[in-house]
Amino acid sequence: MRRPCSRGYMLLETTVAILVLGIVAVAIHGATRQSIQTRGQAQDFTKVAFLMEDFLAKLETQHLVVEGERKGTFDEYGKRFDFHCVIRPVLIPAPVINTSNDPEQPAMLVAELPAESSFLLHVALTVTWNRGEMPFEETIETLLPPSQLHIPEPVVPIDEGLLDE
Repeated sequence: MRRPCSRGYMLLETTVAILVLGIVAVAIHGATRQSIQTRGQAQDFTKVAFLMEDFLAKLETQHLVVEGERKGTFDEYGKRFDFHCVIRPVLIPAPVINTSNDPEQPAMLVAELPAESSFLLHVALTVTWNRGEMPFEETIETLLPPSQLHIPEPVVPIDEGLLDE
């Protein structure tokens, strides 16, 4: 008796095995690529967090800050990270307690504090960067006391008649 020929089956089995191996290799490559991208993004967010905290710490330790906008680039990490900082005063509504015993009036009214202490400095820092053609952005905000605001003195014009004397 003759045995059936198995040469055709070996070719088919080898083709299926190579196909399965290729699919597995593509899946492993995709997972590895995704994990490398995620690791890079996590490193970027960590760097940005440190840069932002450092920027705000330096701003908070300044004796005086000026209201307005600042733009620039962090020189660390190859100048990949751009920043935009906005410093502006914000009014503080303060509760004023109604001392009358009239039940018809509300127990608490909202009013503004006196002008010398009625604001805080709102600082908003936004950092932008790119990784692999994808833009990223992170924002942090804080409040500073009004004593840190530098208000420049008004410029007084010089009387030209005084200069001739």
